[in-house]
Amino acid sequence: MIRPVPRLGRRDISHWFSSESTQLKLPAGYSSYRWHSSGAAALAAICAWTAAQKGRPVTVLIPGYFCSQSLRYLRALPVRMVFYALTEKLTLDYEEIRRQMNDEAIDLFVHVHYFGRIAGQQQSRAFADELGAVLIEDCAHVISPLIEREWVGDYLVFAPHKHFPLPKVGLAISRLPFDEQSSKPDRGYFAGWLLRQGLRHLISAAPTTVWCQQWMDTASDYENVSPPKRVTRATVSYLTNSESAGTSRRMNAGYLLAKLESIPGWSRLFSADETSIPYLVGMLCDTPALAEHRFGILNRRACLVMQWPDLPLELASTPRIEAQCADWLDRTLFFFVHQQLDLACWMAEIDNAIQSEKF
Repeated sequence: MIRPVPRLGRRDISHWFSSESTQLKLPAGYSSYRWHSSGAAALAAICAWTAAQKGRPVTVLIPGYFCSQSLRYLRALPVRMVFYALTEKLTLDYEEIRRQMNDEAIDLFVHVHYFGRIAGQQQSRAFADELGAVLIEDCAHVISPLIEREWVGDYLVFAPHKHFPLPKVGLAISRLPFDEQSSKPDRGYFAGWLLRQGLRHLISAAPTTVWCQQWMDTASDYENVSPPKRVTRATVSYLTNSESAGTSRRMNAGYLLAKLESIPGWSRLFSADETSIPYLVGMLCDTPALAEHRFGILNRRACLVMQWPDLPLELASTPRIEAQCADWLDRTLFFFVHQQLDLACWMAEIDNAIQSEKF
């Protein structure tokens, strides 16, 4: 069975019963960190704290190509969201953003490292300083804060459950000490997650996927909830020992691209350097019709690809950004390359799909 995300298995016991320190080693230049119930909650906590410090609602600058679900807490906070466009290679055009902002004051600026590619943060640091804004590096697609990279954000936000068999957990890392806020541990969700993991070992049904365009503006009240210590202990172990998982992801992406790049009708969404650890591999199809067609073939026997993301309904107020993001959503297929894939079985399913006469 090919699954789209890593699941709990025997090899994970060492992480869940690790004797290593429960304290996370921080990247150079950072002094504190805080656990949250998700990456979305970590982003909301930073924005809420900034608003409280300023004593007024704050404005946050976010790329339009962003998961709407991850904004659900911001919609219930004194936060105004302003969206910006990206270049065709998912990089930032700062001159275009300046023209769009028209001297509007910005309090927080979100720079996203898409799909594991870490790039452009130095330019965003300079841009945030120019704006007088707090810089948040959204690292939800990055495997660990401990990989050898230069972080420059005032805050770093990670979502380790996207890379390892963990319940939802968010991590915010800060250059300055966090304020002392009381948080309540969420004890119930760990037991529920553990039960679901057990059931997945017993039930072999393949995940179902449907091709569609999702737009959302869901709002949820933000609560300062922290994961239980057993979860944070395992998370620290995974993040500290991510080398093997990263090597497997690079290898899987290499094998995959060797098969896909010679096929007409699509191309890589963007290129990444050899040191990047891919979260997903995106292939941009020539037309939405071809993307939907190949989505159906690739997911006919196993879940090999997904669409991303569900888009914010707020983009309707910026038609050019809305069109850009909808085009990427309609034409991009994202392949899973995680470290638990059975290489032989996975490659056989890929071959079966791409060798189809109608592919």
